[in-house]
Amino acid sequence: MLYSLAPETKALHNTDNIIFTTPFVVYCVFRYLMKVQEKNRGSGPVEIILHDKVFCLVGLLWLFSLLFIS
Repeated sequence: MLYSLAPETKALHNTDNIIFTTPFVVYCVFRYLMKVQEKNRGSGPVEIILHDKVFCLVGLLWLFSLLFIS
């Protein structure tokens, strides 16, 4: 969230609206933590992320929202 509020980020993307993509990022972080605790095994983060359809869907929504805002 602090990254999206930084003046350098605003200047790089020419918008103040990147803060609106924060809920997607927060949701994915907490979903990843839930999946790690749910399975309780040592599989890698890439396996957990790519095998979770909801995680991939939210990631695509984040990407589309970022492209739409910028």
